[in-house]
Amino acid sequence: MEETHYYPFGFIKQGISSKALQFGEPENRKKFNGIEHTTEFDLNTYDAFFRNADPQVGRWWQIDPKPTDYESLYVAMSNNPIFKFDALGDTVYNANAADDAAIVKWITQGLNLKKGQTNPFSFNEVGDLQVNQKSFNKLSKAQKKIAQNIVDAINSKDLLEIQLVDNKEILETETIKLGRNEIAVIIGGRSYKDGDVVNKTIEDYGGGRLMPPVINGNGLGSNYLLSQIARQPNNATVAGISGAEIEMPNFVVLFHEAFGHFVYHYIQNSCTQNQQTINYENSIRQLRGMPLRSGTDHPKDKDY
Repeated sequence: MEETHYYPFGFIKQGISSKALQFGEPENRKKFNGIEHTTEFDLNTYDAFFRNADPQVGRWWQIDPKPTDYESLYVAMSNNPIFKFDALGDTVYNANAADDAAIVKWITQGLNLKKGQTNPFSFNEVGDLQVNQKSFNKLSKAQKKIAQNIVDAINSKDLLEIQLVDNKEILETETIKLGRNEIAVIIGGRSYKDGDVVNKTIEDYGGGRLMPPVINGNGLGSNYLLSQIARQPNNATVAGISGAEIEMPNFVVLFHEAFGHFVYHYIQNSCTQNQQTINYENSIRQLRGMPLRSGTDHPKDKDY
C-alpha cells in the first residue's frame, strides 16, 4: 500500500506522502498519470515513453512528437492537469469524456435537431469544444441564431470551462447572518435561521451557475470562467410568463449559463445581459415548444 499526494503536474508533496510516513515499501515507481518517476542523480522527472516531464514547471523537456498548431511544443497536459492527461507524452486525452458526451447531447436537445441533421458541435481529443462549419450551415435559421452563441463562446479570448457536478456535492459553506428585522432566509427552498451553516449544492443555484472570472495563468491576459451544471437530472423550476412554475431541464441550464450569460455579459459586455439571456433561453424554449420563462427572478443590471 502506498499513498502519494501531488501538486499540479505531478510534483510530490513529500511531507504527507507515504515515504515521509515510512510505509509503502517497496516504492511504486509509476506515479502521476501512471508515468515512472525518476529521482536518480538528484533528478525529479517523469519518464514517459516518448519524453520526460518536469513537474516543477509543468513542461516536457523534449518537443511534442505529435505537434499541434495551437499550443507550445513543450506544454504538458494542455496546461490543465486536473482534467487532462498524457500517459505516453505524445497525445493529450480528456479525463471527462463522459461529461463531454452529456454536454453534446444537451446541445442536440437545445438546438432541437431533427432526423438527418448532424450536431455541428463536438469535443476534440483534448476536451475543447469545436464546430463543424459544414454541419452548422445546414441548420435552420432559428437553430443558427441559437448556435451562433456557442460559436462566439468557442472563439472568445476568455476561456470557459464547463464542469458537471453531482447534485449533492457541496460547493460552498456559508454561515447565515440575518439582519435586525429578519427572522429567517430561504435558500434552495429551505428555511435557515441566524447562525445556521448552509452547505450549498448546485441545486441551490437552480441546477447551474457561472462563476466570476479570474485571470488565466497562461500569460495571455485572458479571463478564465467556470460554468457548473448539475450532472444528474435537474428538478429546479422557474417562473413562467403565465405565472405558473415551469421546468428547467439540464440542457436549458447549460444554454442559459454557458451560452447566455457568458456571451452577453463577458463577451459582449452588454448592460442588458440579463434580459438578453432570458430572451435567448426563451428562443430555445420556443424552438422546442416549451413554456416561456418570465425572467422576473433576474435583476435588471448587468452584474449578475
